[in-house]
Amino acid sequence: MPMRRLARYLPVLEWGRSYGRDELGGDLVAAVIVTIMLIPQSLAYALLAGLPPEAGIYASILPIIHVRGDACDGGSDGGVRGTKQ
Repeated sequence: MPMRRLARYLPVLEWGRSYGRDELGGDLVAAVIVTIMLIPQSLAYALLAGLPPEAGIYASILPIIHVRGDACDGGSDGGVRGTKQ
């Protein structure tokens, strides 16, 4: 499959070339902050719902994959549909 055709389905192949260290630093800081906030929150919500704590961790993975998938498609709108113009 030619690279151009593959990039049609994986836009990260196009914008990934211009991704630099400046963006990486900010993205890593954001990832650490989200992780620090997400783990206790997901455990607490699971316990409030009467579920085992692991269920909260597993349930918190899906939104991250969803938003990350949007970012790989060429940009994330925060998971809100109908806002791209």
